[in-house]
Amino acid sequence: MTKEALLAENQELKRELLLAQQKLYKLQKMQFAKRQERFLSADPKLQPPTLFPLKEDELPKPVVAVKKSEKTPEKKPQRSRPVRKRGQLPKNLKRIEKVLLPDGVDVKELVCIGEDKTEILAMKPAEFYVIVYKRPKFADPTDQSKGVIQAPIPPRTIERGMFDESFLADLTVDKIQFHTPIYRYCRKLKQAGISWMRDSHLRKLFAKVAGALMPMYHLLIKDLLAQPYMQMDETTIKVLSKLKINSSHRGYMWALCSPMINAYAFHYDPGRSGDAACQITEKYNGILQVDGYSAYQYLQRKTGATLAHCMAHARRNFFDAYKGKPPDNHYFLAKCQLLYEFEAIAREKRMTTGQRLQLRQTLALPILEQIKEWLDEQILVKPLLPSLDQTKAIRYALNHWEGLCMYAHDGRIEIDNNLVENSIRPIALGRKNYLFAGSNEAAQNLACLYSIVGTCDRNKINTKAYLEWLLHMVANNKVKDHAIEWLPHRLNKQLRQRFLLK
Repeated sequence: MTKEALLAENQELKRELLLAQQKLYKLQKMQFAKRQERFLSADPKLQPPTLFPLKEDELPKPVVAVKKSEKTPEKKPQRSRPVRKRGQLPKNLKRIEKVLLPDGVDVKELVCIGEDKTEILAMKPAEFYVIVYKRPKFADPTDQSKGVIQAPIPPRTIERGMFDESFLADLTVDKIQFHTPIYRYCRKLKQAGISWMRDSHLRKLFAKVAGALMPMYHLLIKDLLAQPYMQMDETTIKVLSKLKINSSHRGYMWALCSPMINAYAFHYDPGRSGDAACQITEKYNGILQVDGYSAYQYLQRKTGATLAHCMAHARRNFFDAYKGKPPDNHYFLAKCQLLYEFEAIAREKRMTTGQRLQLRQTLALPILEQIKEWLDEQILVKPLLPSLDQTKAIRYALNHWEGLCMYAHDGRIEIDNNLVENSIRPIALGRKNYLFAGSNEAAQNLACLYSIVGTCDRNKINTKAYLEWLLHMVANNKVKDHAIEWLPHRLNKQLRQRFLLK
């Protein structure tokens, strides 16, 4: 074998070794590493600039070196212990006072000169009770044609059922918000003395609740699609198959989130194709912030939506390319750090969309131009292997550059779609507990209830109290377009104050 052939073989083996090490790191990271993407640049040139310069009296004073012989002994000031503030218990909680008197002392002959109060938090287990509706029957002895006169029974979510809306709301909250599987809730009922309840009964009740709230869910989707800007993402869920016993398939929960109205919703679909993405968005032609998945490109061509992309995804690719420990002076990560510093300032100052746009045009846009120059230089000057993670990260950023920079030209758009990613966390926690959905219909029921409960949680609303009220409203009224005001993010001031978490 010639020298040239040996050198070529050596280069090929090095490339294969590099790719194998890269795959090994990914597997180790998935199994053992922390899911943290913290990066602090050590290069002062890449540190965030001082946006608000310090005054002269706030500047750090120079330290003057003093020789050991010139030092005068000084007593070290004693450090005072920090005062620990105990948490204040909410004032709306019921207070039960217990007066403790000293043992063996007749206090009637003594004079009270003061008292100490100590508050401790107590709890009484949830109490199940039965509502008995008594409906007396009346008759008019003077006019038998009137027949029997009797008050009608109040409408219920489950007609002819024996379950109040308060029970149905508690079941829904335990399943959706606190990720309790149905069989565990059944055990909870047995501890309370309700031993005749079966898992199958509770599953039917859960489906009935989802069916009753489905019209509200459609109004929520309609409200989201009416917004000019949304975020979108998807996550998996295991669903049992009816075609084959003891088999399952991977379904997908498609999430929509609107930061403008503080609401989000899910839609279930068995697939992850572009058509599945179009089903929930219908003919939406606003701004949709997404990751780089190709189905969203298909959605854009079919619906005419404008795609904005997520800076966190582009940043994550560079972070992972260096095995989770990038160099301290990594250019892209350091510049991204600056961009996020500007966004933190906007949140801290509670800036309006106009003020945020002005901040981005002034500070973020020049940084983005510098990043683009650096990316172009990496492609043109330095030879990069196409299969390396670093090359993939650079090409991902360049291919989606227009969408990554869109937030700097519109104050409504976020720098990333972390809000919609955070919204899918409850589903990830839930599927670790109940493992799967029983059917495609059951998965869509989950999507409906996750949407309403999740929007409650986002707006800091007492979910159980709200669901009990909403089920009463749905049972007693027809759900039409005006019912959109019943949604958690649309409640009027009076109702919002009623359900707001204290």
